[in-house]
Amino acid sequence: MKPLYYLWQLARGLLPKRNDDTFRVPKRTLILLADTHPFALRWSSAAGPDGSDIGIFLVLSFRATNIVSCAVRPSDVRVNWPRNIEIIHKTITTEGDDGAHSDRNMIPPRHIGDVSISLLVRPCWAKVGDDLPIHIGVVDQFNNQHRLKLRCSFVGPKLSE
Repeated sequence: MKPLYYLWQLARGLLPKRNDDTFRVPKRTLILLADTHPFALRWSSAAGPDGSDIGIFLVLSFRATNIVSCAVRPSDVRVNWPRNIEIIHKTITTEGDDGAHSDRNMIPPRHIGDVSISLLVRPCWAKVGDDLPIHIGVVDQFNNQHRLKLRCSFVGPKLSE
């Protein structure tokens, strides 16, 4: 056994040593939870100027915990379910140190930040007044997708049928 251990130590000594200052891209960076207020996850139907139905307007508010040792920015959002959803417009903002929301703010290492997402998607797949199920993925600057299954509450006028 000793000769094998000796050869292993010798081979290990010939390999380049790993520096402690090298940066490794983390696999998971954020833990996202919906805010506690009742309309943190909400939707309404969006209509055009002529009254035609454009799609669904979603507003999502989260508390994001950064679990890595570098600053993280939520930079994109994807709709994973339902399939074949077109995102017409999206805005992702993060609260900064000064309390203002911006798409350029980052969540500091090992801190909690507020993340707000606004989406305009089509086609409409829910009835006015019902809850809206949706699965999204929030993507950070490392291209990690943090998947969430959500149920959004309807806000807005109920149309007479």
